[in-house]
Amino acid sequence: MKVEIINKEQVEQLLDIFGETACICYDTPTKFKKGVAKTVLSTGHFSGSRGQYIYFKIEDVPRSLADQMARHSVGTAVNMQSFRYVKMEDFTYYTPSLIEKYPEAKAIYEDTMEVIKHNYNEIVGILNEHGIKGEKANQSARGILPMNTNTKLIMAFTLEALMNFMEKRLCVRAEEHIRKLAKLMRDEVITIIPELDDKLVPACEAKLWCPEGKMCCGKYPTKDQLKEILNSHKK
Repeated sequence: MKVEIINKEQVEQLLDIFGETACICYDTPTKFKKGVAKTVLSTGHFSGSRGQYIYFKIEDVPRSLADQMARHSVGTAVNMQSFRYVKMEDFTYYTPSLIEKYPEAKAIYEDTMEVIKHNYNEIVGILNEHGIKGEKANQSARGILPMNTNTKLIMAFTLEALMNFMEKRLCVRAEEHIRKLAKLMRDEVITIIPELDDKLVPACEAKLWCPEGKMCCGKYPTKDQLKEILNSHKK
């Protein structure tokens, strides 16, 4: 799994532009843009940041993860590797840690992947023999590719969308591979904008209560538990 921010120069200027854009709202001289950026970032007023994107190049992730990424549709843009235009004759794949843990399961899993790889190439080969080549052959055979076939994509996030993504995907309830990806993305951003260290966090850390209800891991109280705590102090 690889993550790289491909527009680093723009990202380095993100908070300055955010602040300068927000200055118009308060009729504040732009010489105070850094202070304005700090204020609106802390108060969650993101309208000044919605024209800027952080572009992530993401490689060697399973298609199942890419499908989850596509659920984040507000404030994002995505371009994904096509299994129609790209022949996947020697595809690599993701193996979940729980399958890695048990040799018997891992053996079945890997054997299945090799069978699919063989059959994919057999289908493409037969179609080629009948004069059906390139994208037409690829798109006809791609349906048998497994969800854990590795792929690549470029996905762009506004700051607001990225914070929402981190709130959902850094949570321990998020699936293993997307949580790992979220951590890598976070590391890349923090290297450029360290001011976001306490902003790119799971929902419980952002809210100080857990929105997962009965699924709460216990690190923070649920909303109802927090209400009880606050009410008990009122008494």
